[in-house]
Amino acid sequence: MNAETAYVFRHALLREAAYQVQLPGDRGRLHEAALFIVEEVLGGRAPEAPPLDCVDPPKFVSHATDAVAFEMAEHARIAMESGRPRTDRAELAGLRARYLLRGAVHFDRSCRVVESARAWRALAAEVEGAARIEALRRAGIALQFAGRSTDAEDLYGQSLAAARMDRARRAEGLVLGDLLALYRETGRAETAIRTGEQAVDLLRDSGDRRSEGLALGNLAGALADVDRSEESERLYAQALDLLRRAGDRRNEGVFLGGLACLYLDTGRMELAESNWVRGLEMVREARDRRFEGVALGNLALLYHRTGRVAEAARAFEEALVLHRETGNLRSEGIALGNQACLLLETGKVGEAERAYERALAVLREVGDRRFEGVARANLGVLYEETGRLEAAERAFGDALEIHREVRDRTWEGVSLGSLGGLYRRTGRAAQAESAFATALAIHREIRDALGEGTTLAGLAGLLFDTGRLDAAERTFGEALALQREVRDRLGEGITLGEQAGLFQAAGRFEEAERAYAEALAIHRELGNRRWEGAHLCDRARLRVATGRAVEARDDWARGAALLAELGDAALFEDKAAALRRACSIAGLEASEDLRD
Repeated sequence: MNAETAYVFRHALLREAAYQVQLPGDRGRLHEAALFIVEEVLGGRAPEAPPLDCVDPPKFVSHATDAVAFEMAEHARIAMESGRPRTDRAELAGLRARYLLRGAVHFDRSCRVVESARAWRALAAEVEGAARIEALRRAGIALQFAGRSTDAEDLYGQSLAAARMDRARRAEGLVLGDLLALYRETGRAETAIRTGEQAVDLLRDSGDRRSEGLALGNLAGALADVDRSEESERLYAQALDLLRRAGDRRNEGVFLGGLACLYLDTGRMELAESNWVRGLEMVREARDRRFEGVALGNLALLYHRTGRVAEAARAFEEALVLHRETGNLRSEGIALGNQACLLLETGKVGEAERAYERALAVLREVGDRRFEGVARANLGVLYEETGRLEAAERAFGDALEIHREVRDRTWEGVSLGSLGGLYRRTGRAAQAESAFATALAIHREIRDALGEGTTLAGLAGLLFDTGRLDAAERTFGEALALQREVRDRLGEGITLGEQAGLFQAAGRFEEAERAYAEALAIHRELGNRRWEGAHLCDRARLRVATGRAVEARDDWARGAALLAELGDAALFEDKAAALRRACSIAGLEASEDLRD
């Protein structure tokens, strides 16, 4: 045993033994003395905090005792329980409540969410009326932040029951607003919306405009979750107006981020980015590390979708550091799932799969069904790209069940499009066309230009496969127009490469060469190794057809190496078979050399 470890262990035992030797009454007086000595050493008694039910409370003033306030509250409790305190019991009870509140606020500010919940619950046991209702509510918030949704919901239920019993309408509205956020996170979309509408009505009637703004912002997010985009945008505008009038810069920044999510989902990338940047500035100004992490994770997603790979990678890492620092388990799971997409597209398949598995474990733990469905759908893409087609089909099917359960129409459309692509790849043309058609109808209904562009590109490929070249060319053109409109560089690169194959089949070799060159430039810009490999192999066929065997051999060697490295054996075999056919048509006896 290490000497230092042995000393510490024995010291702890000796300390406990010495403590237990004291008679209970003596121990109580020692705790009582400790409470007053700590107060004296740390600058005197901490001031009373503002009442918990205050509508517009003054700024909470920190005190030197805050870091040890919870321990001071425990000194007061043990002194009271000893049976022989020198100080009046009512004074000790008041000090216990005072320091529990200050300790809870200190834990909140330090992002120590589990300790915060413990302190708020202890305070709820010491106080009555409005203070108890609010302490239970804040304990629920802390546990929700810790990812313990079931425990949080139980505390919200206790707070709500107490508010209704006391006919405290404003307090009832506050609790319902928190339940709205919890129901969103756990995939209960309709319940979230109904609860949010009740919260807004109660808070509006109470005259608490700031809290009304918070409830409106959360309700706007719930409406966006079920693709009621116009209503959502209108409520975000109302919420932001109320928060600006109340001077609440922190929550203005939070809901600018919520509005940015709506802009991202509806293809308005520039508006999304400007809102996230402004929102990030505001939460940093308020020193809110939790929502700084959320904003960085969302910006990382936008950077990824618009082709800024290095910026996306940095922002994901910064966000994950903050999520772990602040104990924000739910946002950590979401960020890991989004980061995994970037890792996959840049050829880091093993890292991507591990990130998806970790993301799914976290999201299941915190009960976030909506983002569990998203992560499962994206894991299906990884399975498909590594040739595990049966696992991919199961993952897409499981994801669809979740999307429909939580009424996530955006991702229902995405996963149907992914299934369509898998059906196309496995020769089930009729099923593929049906899946693409349903996905397109969803994306158009909810005005999801990004999803529509991706699905059109998949449909165009199917039309090409089944010999409908004119329709395929029109559809490729429509897909590219949408992808450029929403700055979907990833999708644009893939679609250009697939369109090049159509030009090649139609004998329009110069157009095919240009499209391949544009596609490959985008793939390299984004670090998209899988599609760079696939389209290098396809361009090798073009160069065989145009008599450039040396260039064809070079393209094939580089493309095949990339596909082999990524482990997509099925795609590699598809490309090899296509190259053999091209060599046969061209009458090249060197086809074996090309494939090697």
